[in-house]
Amino acid sequence: MRRPGDTIAAIATAPGVGATAIVRLSGSGSLQAAARVFEPATPLIGATKRLVLDGVVRLPALRVGIPASVYVFRAPRSYTGEDVVELHLPGAPALVEAVLAALLELEQPWVRQAAPGEMTRRAFENGRLDLAEVEAVAALIAATGEDDRRAALATLSGGLSRAVEQVRADLLDLLALVEAELDFVEEEIDLTPDESLIERLGSARAALQVLAVRTDASRGRAALPLALLVGRPGAGKSTLFNALLGAEAAVVTGEPGTTRDRNEHVLAGAHTRLRLADVAGLAAASTPLERRAQELVAGMIEEADLVLVVHDTPAPDAELAELLLAIEAERLVFIRSKCDLDFDAAGSTTGEAQLRTSGKTGEGIAALRELLLVRAARPDSGAGGRALVAGAHTQESLASALEALREAGAAIPAGRELVAEETRAAIDALGEVLGLRVTEEVLDRIFSQFCIGK
Repeated sequence: MRRPGDTIAAIATAPGVGATAIVRLSGSGSLQAAARVFEPATPLIGATKRLVLDGVVRLPALRVGIPASVYVFRAPRSYTGEDVVELHLPGAPALVEAVLAALLELEQPWVRQAAPGEMTRRAFENGRLDLAEVEAVAALIAATGEDDRRAALATLSGGLSRAVEQVRADLLDLLALVEAELDFVEEEIDLTPDESLIERLGSARAALQVLAVRTDASRGRAALPLALLVGRPGAGKSTLFNALLGAEAAVVTGEPGTTRDRNEHVLAGAHTRLRLADVAGLAAASTPLERRAQELVAGMIEEADLVLVVHDTPAPDAELAELLLAIEAERLVFIRSKCDLDFDAAGSTTGEAQLRTSGKTGEGIAALRELLLVRAARPDSGAGGRALVAGAHTQESLASALEALREAGAAIPAGRELVAEETRAAIDALGEVLGLRVTEEVLDRIFSQFCIGK
């Protein structure tokens, strides 16, 4: 029978012969149990802090002591938050199994076999890890390559949790504001302008979209970065697309709006490659086909690592600029096209990168191609930084939070009550990422994927 305060033990290294194997104990009886099979050069029971002791393992079935080491981690500064002892032994499977068996046969202190994932579950329950970090531990165990390992470590070090906590804190502030307005609605106070709510909800959505991209398992970390050309119909996106690729990859005519579908090709440099895509121009939709084209554009903007805003005027028009407000600045590159048709050298645009180009004369094309390839090679380029990992639970919770924020934005004209309700739903979903709101059933499902000893 499993009880939270039990002392547990398990083999913490992979099966098979190796230079070293580890038997791990966790719980209040860990030091006493280890002292029953290990003779250190200095006393083990009196240990009050983290330390390493050399000594020998002695078992009734062994005629001689086996050289070994013990690592002691005292609560609460241990992996599980409890007293933890690790016996580091020669990696002979029979010896390791014999040591574990001897520990499990003890009557005082009583030690039982750890269940799969129980060490990490105790770390979660004792506040040493949140749920996103728990899933990162599972990913680290399962990592098969260096990219997988780095992504898991970035998440385990809090890369995902800190970002989620920040968005959740911002939404809590917003919810407090909206609920305060609801409490004093009869006082005829001035409500927060709708534009401010839209901006704050959009900022939270943008931050979560970045995390969704960085943790999206379906994209795969091996996928090439995506640079997307967007702008008004007739702004010169397809001409620029062909110029960057050095080929007639898109149909170009004098009539605006010829591009309706996604047109994607690989742009390759000496050491870097990226996906370059051209889509329909951003415009009001009056037919089902046009609406479908605009939905495609919106989906690709969320997916893109870089959004290349193409405009053939000194600056994007106000309506286009408003459409781009929800996109985080680090993903935006503003491009002045058709510069062969005017003599405005100032090119007064805004954004991290500003380039004057002409697909007809070639002006600025080489510089833009170089900028894209450099940005694609930067580990912090595109959607906010290096890859992170997330299990199914975290991905589902992020998706729920994003949907709730979409609903909150759509509800603004209907009244503050619905805005508060959907904002609260987004906060709850983000709490599930961190393990603040999670059921035993969900925990059991997550930890069942762990192996024994982890």
